[in-house]
Amino acid sequence: MTTSVAWWIGAWAVAFGQDAGGLLTEVDQLGVVGSVLYVAAHPDDENTRLIHWLGRERGLRTAYLSMTRGGGGQNLIGSERTERLSVLRTGELLAARAIDGGQQLFTRMRDFGYSKSPEETLALWGRDEALDDVIRAIRTFRPDIIVTRFSADGGGHGHHTASARLAAEAFERAADPTYEMPGLPPWQARRLLRNESTWRLKEDDPIPEAWMGVDVGTYDPRAGQSAGEVAARARSQHKSQGFGSAPRIGVIDEYFTLTAGEPVVDGDPFGGLDLSWSRFDQSKRVTALLEKIGKRFDLRAPETVLPLLARLHRELDALEDGHWRQVKQRDVEQLMRHCAGIYLSARTSVMAAAPGDRISVVLRAAARREGSVELRGVEGPSFASEIPSWTAKLGKHPAEQTVELVLDADAPISQPHWLITSPTPTRYAVDDPEQRLIADRPPVAVTMTLDIAGVRQAVDVTVVHAITDRVRGEVLRPFEVLPRLTTTFGARGVLVPRGGSVEVPVTLTAPTLTEGTDALTAAWTIEAPVGITVTPTPWPVTLTPEAPERVVHLRIMASDDATAGPVTLRIAGEPAYQRHRIAYPHVPERTVLATAALRVTPVSLDRGAVTRVGYLPGSGDDVAEVLLSVGYNVEILDETQLTAKGLQGFDAVVFGVRAYNTRPGLIAHQSALLEYVAGGGTLIVQYNTSRRWTTLSDAIGPAALQVGRGRVTDEMALVTLEHPKHPMILGPNRLTEADFEGWVQERGLYFAESWDDAYVPLFSMADPGEDAQLGSTLVAAHGKGTFIYTGLSFFRQLPEGIPGAMRLFANLLAGANPRATAQRRRRSRR
Repeated sequence: MTTSVAWWIGAWAVAFGQDAGGLLTEVDQLGVVGSVLYVAAHPDDENTRLIHWLGRERGLRTAYLSMTRGGGGQNLIGSERTERLSVLRTGELLAARAIDGGQQLFTRMRDFGYSKSPEETLALWGRDEALDDVIRAIRTFRPDIIVTRFSADGGGHGHHTASARLAAEAFERAADPTYEMPGLPPWQARRLLRNESTWRLKEDDPIPEAWMGVDVGTYDPRAGQSAGEVAARARSQHKSQGFGSAPRIGVIDEYFTLTAGEPVVDGDPFGGLDLSWSRFDQSKRVTALLEKIGKRFDLRAPETVLPLLARLHRELDALEDGHWRQVKQRDVEQLMRHCAGIYLSARTSVMAAAPGDRISVVLRAAARREGSVELRGVEGPSFASEIPSWTAKLGKHPAEQTVELVLDADAPISQPHWLITSPTPTRYAVDDPEQRLIADRPPVAVTMTLDIAGVRQAVDVTVVHAITDRVRGEVLRPFEVLPRLTTTFGARGVLVPRGGSVEVPVTLTAPTLTEGTDALTAAWTIEAPVGITVTPTPWPVTLTPEAPERVVHLRIMASDDATAGPVTLRIAGEPAYQRHRIAYPHVPERTVLATAALRVTPVSLDRGAVTRVGYLPGSGDDVAEVLLSVGYNVEILDETQLTAKGLQGFDAVVFGVRAYNTRPGLIAHQSALLEYVAGGGTLIVQYNTSRRWTTLSDAIGPAALQVGRGRVTDEMALVTLEHPKHPMILGPNRLTEADFEGWVQERGLYFAESWDDAYVPLFSMADPGEDAQLGSTLVAAHGKGTFIYTGLSFFRQLPEGIPGAMRLFANLLAGANPRATAQRRRRSRR
């Protein structure tokens, strides 16, 4: 199960080098035959300190099983959401594991957003399917110890509690021989621990007596740093969550309680278990060889132990335990490659090719230390022509071979494997059981077979495209198989005013065109719902290697009786793809493909007197683009414009989600913002997370207002209009409960929990079985204008084309128009 991380550290990085401390660690780890599986719910839930400490200090094979890929959360660094966010967060987990040394596993469960109960979570995931995936992970990884991050007792996020409950049940069921799982025999882990969270304790609370403490902050001279330092770098890979961390130096106590399994000895939650070779009957010769390797290992000449490592590899053939035989032989093979200084690469001059294309791949192989190393052959991917036979005796100077690969006409398009089949709202559709747990796999790889000191081993090497950037240096991207032409809409969905129109850009790209290839001409056609007219169509397009991309602006018009539905593009009669690149420096670059379709929703929309809107982005959302598409004149603001003079002329100013969280200096502009409101403007502040609000206090509005952690996660929860005759309910669009139909994922989050009487709560809503909450949308008159705080998830609803959400947002934008102000004053006098 190391393929995904090896892609990052090995084939992805091209060279298979290892520093001296890493070599020593690998030698030490050969003597330990124990595993730990850490189980939690999302990317960023894992304990990077513990994962690194278990691997480096205790020598234990450690993996993190995340129930989801995190696609239901928010994104601090970009606009990726849902399935694209799952790709980004998968990459962030792989980047973290490449630093802390753990392995990464997943189940098929989707992050469908915040859940208030494990019962809801398990019902939506499918309890049996979720349990089956956890059992599969246990039987595949065969941990001696399972550690859960969360309590099974409930409280907090339902995904968290569900992950702990599933781990506890799977701890028992994985050992049940009546639970059949072809190819995976029963496995009984020996201990189930819960990793306790000290942040739940109050400042003066003592550590509970039942908690067992372990110092994981120990300094490792092999690495020249402690687990607290390594873990901070690993944790900081969760950039989309804003989890950059500072290193901790000194004692770092982690605490555990025993949930099930064998008793703990001497207070050490990871002690008292035989995790040495003595757990196997035929271990004496293995142990003797390990002692010799340890004594003879020379960091200045690591290749001198290659013959002993080859003997150890052969000795492991006799090990009756097939699981550990396979695991340890792979470890020995990796150490042999590192000792021999193996370098392997497969590079092509193009970033992508289409099925049926021919590409040149330059293969290089070297053994940079003395030793008996031979290349015995290379195999290409199954969907390409065979690679000619190539053998070579490897030395310091790379052996090189250029091969021509012809991709099959039906070669699979590169796509993250969990998205090849469309997922359900709560679970990914990965039919192949062997693919269910893996984190990711390289789009295209070749397999090079080596013989090192008589040990034959096959190594997958990702085919990459390399460029040299003048700032970043060498930049590697995975070579991909892509459609010859992609057509990517500039939005997921659009709202079209009835009787009106919107403009949507479509980016046409020929990703496989390269210098010397012929121009590509294709005619694309459009299919649209009844009452929706799209121009121009049909439209032939020609792309060249010099200009492989073109943007076409579609005009989408809706009649008064138009119906909602998808606008789809077809190329030469076949459904077209749209392409989205997940490209950040800290993760492997990936492409996500989907059918070229744009959800079009006609909406009866009155913008009132509002025309000019200023939008200050927060952590990344598409609200400004939606406002622009339905006819508002939207200007993106920066903090230099947040002065009373700079905001003159804007009918309304909107802050994007988490604007105060991502812009620490924003609070300094409050007096100018409130001066703008007092002069007749409307200021709309969308949600901010409460955990970072300690310095903001009540300062964001004209009167006291405190944001809490309240939310309504049921997107169908009943919404009651608290003040049906309030101006923002009456106009410019007359709102009813029907405007809250069809919302997605949630109603909202981070509602206000307390506020001054100056604020009017427009709505009440509640999840099933809970008391109604009033803090989703608060309105306060200030001078001649209006201040609004809203936790409603417009950042999800508007890009999804929810008409009621757009009508409501239009009313909020119109909050300071003269008619509404006069009505509000009359109402206040009553």
